This record gives sequence, structure tokens and C-alpha cells, in this order.
Amino acid sequence: MFHPAFPSRQAFTLIELILVLVIIATLVAVASPTLGRLHRKSKLDAAARTIVALHAEARSRALRDGRAYRVVIEPAEHRAWIEGQAAGGFTATADAAGREVVLDKTITLEFDDAPEDNGLYFLVCRPDGMTQPTGIVLTGAGDREVLLYCPSASEGMVVGEVGDDTPPAWGGELEL
Repeated sequence: MFHPAFPSRQAFTLIELILVLVIIATLVAVASPTLGRLHRKSKLDAAARTIVALHAEARSRALRDGRAYRVVIEPAEHRAWIEGQAAGGFTATADAAGREVVLDKTITLEFDDAPEDNGLYFLVCRPDGMTQPTGIVLTGAGDREVLLYCPSASEGMVVGEVGDDTPPAWGGELEL
């Protein structure tokens, strides 16, 4: 009968398994804060992209349809939608663009020079493509801030970080 000097190993030892688990736990502990920051950053960026997309859609529709559109933002409920001007005022559009979008509840919105009525803020787009110059600061968890602004009445919404070297120049009223 053959007996090798070193028998073949069929399994890992308990020490080896514990060592692998310790290494994995250490990697997870090191990566967790970074992954959490990335997740919070993506929520803030998604909210900014959503508002910019709604504004671009409203502006495009205003030019196409020859009537005013506006993005309505309700910060208290974290909702936004598009309304079109019709006889007697503005109404939500009946298609997909008029659907309500819900922004992440951890994000706060602060408006500068945006028309406001009963807690609703409006980003108005005229039929000639002009828009109300305004600014919105979105603040997410960890106090990261993103600035959305229309630099002038003839430009679309721009995204920037608060503290960028290019401060926005908005203000003034826009007549429909």
C-alpha cells in the first residue's frame, strides 16, 4: 500500500477561513464610507438632471406649440411637473411630460428669483424660448450643494457646483 509523505489536502483549515473573512471584513469597512458618499452624490445629481430635463422639455414645448409652459416644483412634497398655458391659466400636460416626478426626500431646494405661489415655485418658459432667469440650490445629505441656474433669459438651465468660479447672473422679471 502506498502512503505519501505528505497526504493531499481536501479542505481549508479553520485558520485559513477566518483569515479570509477578516480580510473581506476589512475591505468592506474601508469601502463602505466611499460607497455611501457615491450613493448620496448620485441622488443629488439625479435630482439636478431631472429638473434640468423638465426645464428643457418645457422650453422645447413652448417653442414648438407657441404657448407658455412652466415647470412647477413643490419643495415641501419633493414633486415637480410641467404645465402648459391654456385659456384661464396653466394646467398639467396630459402626456408623459406632465406626469409628476418625485425627487429624493433627502434633498432640499432653495430658490432665488423664481416666481412662487403658495409653496409652489415656477420656472416659466415663453413661446419665444425666453425663460425666467433664476437659480436653484439643491442640497443633499453631507451638505453637498449643486446649483441650477438660467444665466440669462435666452439660455437654458445650467448645472454647477456651489462655489464655482463662474457665479450666475440672474434676476429680473419675465413677462408672458
